[in-house]
Order: sequence, then C-alpha cells, then structure tokens
Amino acid sequence: MPILYSLYFSPWSLKARWALDHHGIDYEQREYMPIIGEPFMRLRLRKFTGKITVPILFTDGEPLTDSFAIARYAEQHGSGPKLFLPGRGRDIETWNQRSETALEAGRLLSMAEVLEDPEAILETVPPPLNRLGAVGLTLGKSATRTFLAKYQINAAAKTSAMAEAREVFEALRDARQQATGDYIYDEFSYADICMVVATYLCAPPAKRYFPLGDAGRRRCIHPQLSEEFGDLIAWRDTILERHYPPKL
Repeated sequence: MPILYSLYFSPWSLKARWALDHHGIDYEQREYMPIIGEPFMRLRLRKFTGKITVPILFTDGEPLTDSFAIARYAEQHGSGPKLFLPGRGRDIETWNQRSETALEAGRLLSMAEVLEDPEAILETVPPPLNRLGAVGLTLGKSATRTFLAKYQINAAAKTSAMAEAREVFEALRDARQQATGDYIYDEFSYADICMVVATYLCAPPAKRYFPLGDAGRRRCIHPQLSEEFGDLIAWRDTILERHYPPKL
C-alpha cells in the first residue's frame, strides 16, 4: 500500500490527498514531523543535502516528492473521472504552477509573524508533541526559525509575495469570467483543485475542509486579499461543497 507523508496544515498536502481520494487510491497516511523526522526521511530518500518537503508518496516505484506528481500517479493508478482532461495537460500544468506561486506567497506571509504567537507555533507541532507544554513550544520555535531561514523571509520578500499572489488571483478571475460554468474548464479538473487550494491564502475555508486551529487560521487571513477577491472565495466554497471530500 502506498504511504503518504504529509502535514495536516499544509495546502500542498491537501492537493495530494484530494487527488488520491478522488481516484479512490487506498493509501496509509502518516504525519510528517519537521526536524525530528528529517533524518529518517533523508535516509529513506537517500537525499543528504537540499530541502526536504512534503507531501511525499512512497509506492512500489520511485518516491513521489510533490503534489503534482502524486496527482499524476493517482490519475494513472486510480479510478473515477479524469482530473487531467484530454488536451488540457499543458494548461493544467500552468494552473498548478500558479497555485504553487500563490501557496509559496501564502506560506511566507503567514509564517513571517508566527514566532510572535506561541499558540500558532504549537499548532504547527504534530501530536503528541504539541501536548508537551514548554518542550513542544521549544520544538515548534526551532522548526519555525529553521523555516524562516530556509525561505529567507524579510520585508522585501513579503511585499513581493503579495504582488505575486494578486497576479495569480487576477488570472483566476479572468478565467472564471470567461468560463461558461462553475469550473475553469468544462468539467471539474486538477486545475480547479489547484486554484481552490490557492485561495486559502486569502482566507481559510471552514474547518471541515481544512482542520487548522484558531491561531493558525488568524495567520492565514489576509484582509487585503480577502476583500479584493471575495468572489473567488465564494467560488472556492462552492467547489469544496460539491467535490471535497470526494463522493466515492
């Protein structure tokens, strides 16, 4: 059985799980623990330098180390309606890249202030470590500092991230205005999954779709974006209600 390592609060992990569930793939889900789990993961991947990120799906073949590759795997090995529509492969890849740009911007904007919020830090620590009080908080702070250094978060980066996010959402709005139905294309596709999840940067959806704690949700609300792109948030909620979790 495939094994998926993911983070419950990661939108990248959500994209992977959504595609796997949509196609009825039977898999074991394991929560990845940053810092603590990294040495084991490096050994398993035989990757001793560079960044380690999740989701990662271990199968009988080579491990799949990003959500797009995992979605492709689900398409090839699962059942149900196609997410990669015929003739739309390059277009969907473009939407995936736009999603990645928005999510990276959101990660930067949300994490920039986490060190100032102990409750938010603890929410990034997986159980049972998050119930260890000061020990869990220390682990969370260490992981957060490592993250901030890894992604070189500073004031200039935050300004750039906001501009990149706006460009992505303007492209989505243009596509929605040209569409004849509720989807980016004629039917539900991985393009919709990518952009639904990308809008989490504006404001997170209901907890039943994204089980983020209250402190984490506060860090994921960006009023400038949520006010400017409220129409996209409404679209997102319609798609989530219709397609997530998948009706198998």
